[in-house]
Amino acid sequence: HDDLEQLFQHKPEMFALVNGVRQRPPYNPCLSNPDTLALVTADVLAAALARPDCEIISVSQGDGSGMFCQCDACKAVIAAEGESGLMLRFVNAVAREVAKKHPNVKISTLAYGETTKPPATVRPEPNVVIQLTDERLLADWSRIAPEIYLWYNWPICYKNLPLPAPGLPEVAVKLRRVTADPAVRGVMFLGDYQSPGASLAPLSTWVMAKQLWDC
Repeated sequence: HDDLEQLFQHKPEMFALVNGVRQRPPYNPCLSNPDTLALVTADVLAAALARPDCEIISVSQGDGSGMFCQCDACKAVIAAEGESGLMLRFVNAVAREVAKKHPNVKISTLAYGETTKPPATVRPEPNVVIQLTDERLLADWSRIAPEIYLWYNWPICYKNLPLPAPGLPEVAVKLRRVTADPAVRGVMFLGDYQSPGASLAPLSTWVMAKQLWDC
């Protein structure tokens, strides 16, 4: 949000409560606060309105662990549903409002880190896409999610980016296996975005694209 610091000063209850102290980002906002929901929903609707060609908008947690709010309301949901339930309940609320005005726009959210495992009872709305980062939980999510995108880190050595990282044949086999699941509608590869040309990045990008077309 453009006026983040001003918002923090005027409505600190919208921000994560961690160890008794309200925290700015990178902590996730308080997902139980109705003002947080209203603000995020308004921003998503504005984004959809500004881009009539938009098909999907992400409403996802930030990176890192231990970033969720610990207020009583958020803790109660986490105790019953897990962090994924807290996040998905919030995303569902946004998605329902989006569906009213932009029925062709989908809302994606990450199943990542603390939200990797599906919630106990919360289920994604029909216009919510789960972007799953751990294919080992694909079967669990495909039982409850109408649509899943898989997030893959393509073979690369993040400790030494220029080093070759052979693994394209393995990725091809994995793609054919996971895309056999009817819930999987998309795949995203995260490669090297820090060092152009590392690990044959241009060639790998071309090969990945060809493999996706062949699935």
